[in-house]
Amino acid sequence: MRSEQEIFDELEGLGAQEGFWEVVAFFCWKDTFIHFSGEKLDGEAFAQAFDRTRLSRTELSTLIGLACKSGFNDKQLSLDELKERAEHVWQLLDELHHSFYPPLDIAALSEKFDAKDGDDVPNFGKFMRELTPSGDKNHFMREAIFYGGDGVFKHQYRDLAKRRYSLDEDWVEANKGFKISQAVDVISAIEQIQLEKANQSVSSAKSWPLPYHLPMFIFTISEVVTLSGLDEEVVEAVIAALSAKPEEGMNCFKSVDDFNHKNAFPIIKINEDTFVSFQAYSLWEALYESPFFWFNEDKTYKSIASKHRGAFTEDFTAERLALVFGEENVLTNIDIFDGKGKAGEIDVLVTFGRFAIVVQAKSKKLTIEARKGNGKQLEDDFKKAIQDAYDQADLCSQLLQKEGYIFKDESGKEVNIQSDFKTIFPVCIVSDHFPALAAQARHFLKHQTTNVIKHPYVMDVFLIDMITEMLPSPLWVLDYLIKRSDYGDSLLSNHELVILSTYIKQNLYFEEEPTLVMLDDDISTDLELAMLARSIGIYTKWLRINQSAKRRELI
Repeated sequence: MRSEQEIFDELEGLGAQEGFWEVVAFFCWKDTFIHFSGEKLDGEAFAQAFDRTRLSRTELSTLIGLACKSGFNDKQLSLDELKERAEHVWQLLDELHHSFYPPLDIAALSEKFDAKDGDDVPNFGKFMRELTPSGDKNHFMREAIFYGGDGVFKHQYRDLAKRRYSLDEDWVEANKGFKISQAVDVISAIEQIQLEKANQSVSSAKSWPLPYHLPMFIFTISEVVTLSGLDEEVVEAVIAALSAKPEEGMNCFKSVDDFNHKNAFPIIKINEDTFVSFQAYSLWEALYESPFFWFNEDKTYKSIASKHRGAFTEDFTAERLALVFGEENVLTNIDIFDGKGKAGEIDVLVTFGRFAIVVQAKSKKLTIEARKGNGKQLEDDFKKAIQDAYDQADLCSQLLQKEGYIFKDESGKEVNIQSDFKTIFPVCIVSDHFPALAAQARHFLKHQTTNVIKHPYVMDVFLIDMITEMLPSPLWVLDYLIKRSDYGDSLLSNHELVILSTYIKQNLYFEEEPTLVMLDDDISTDLELAMLARSIGIYTKWLRINQSAKRRELI
């Protein structure tokens, strides 16, 4: 087996060849669009998004970064050349994936894994610890982070970006020349332009596959201005904030773990009026995440933005839970006093009958070193983002069961809260998407349970948004939390959307009583289709006016 670096270097060599931009465009056309015929997008058509031959978004981002290192090139390839190049790239990426795993002596490890004593779960945990030893490189966590898939929908980035930075609008407009809502309009226009070009290319194609794919990802300022209806100055300002020349910032991109400048600046500037953007998802993700870095460059505003970010996480969580449980049952910023001083603080508290949900919110990001699989940095990031929040939630969950404590809201007014809870759910919520968050929680979280305090649930704001959208009843949410907590760490999936989908489909019921359940991504097909139906907006409008198209692609 070749080393990861050897494979990456060969990919970089391919990226320097003329025509590689067309190869990247082909993969993005093939793997970021849903291809279907007719007027109906159903689960069967949508399931193609989970085809194992498709490249992941992180793999596509790697190819985009490598293409940019050698500058823009729009050379068109013959179909035979494209096929040969694409197959070579796919094989290298497959080999790259396998290189993430260190060589293992399975026979030696098997001797340490003896399930005959009936104690399956502890022994399985011991076996997994042998596979993932502590040290500078946590190979398996690193693989989960890079290949774990996305637990966020594009429309969530779109909608939550407007909400997340609502208190920062004045700063963004004064320093960047646009409002977040205007940036949403610009990105929506870019996405729509590319969707129309893709459909036009398919409808007019005389051969299959298409003879040329790159043009559908190219757009101009004037096209965006026309479709968005915004002033040219505003459109230029938005694109300037999210764009860079191909080679800019790419010298440091020497391995898949290195910072990829094109993730932060997903719009590639070809000239003053012409741009390329390969992944619409990356545009929305950048809009949600990039302002954090803009604010950090302003020393006078950095701390203000941090407070706004923390307030967003708490307020959004409280609002979503209030939609289900009612405002009267959701409290925020509850201080707990024991007579001597403050003993604890709950960010969001839900009480419903003899049930309580104790939420602690954090806004810590995963650092570049942690994404590289640096074990110590991973644990440090996890501690700051999750473990500290859980410890606080656990402490407050214990205090809720004791007599003699006083509870006050943020105005200092005393609040009457019962102490005879039957079940308490400690929940940790982060405001950013943490890659492989569920895997990190299984691997790093130190926790305890009692007859009352359930297994902790670690999630991001996107998941609480999803749960409260799909389970709009207190009884449904509580039932889901009970069942999800009862399984604890024995449910394995790339992200929690798969587990939520399994609950909606089959109530998290399994015919046997397994000690370990592995759930594949395609289980969430119907859930993702349902969420798409709730957020299609611009897509249905386009489909209505394009009824004459022979074939349609939906991003």
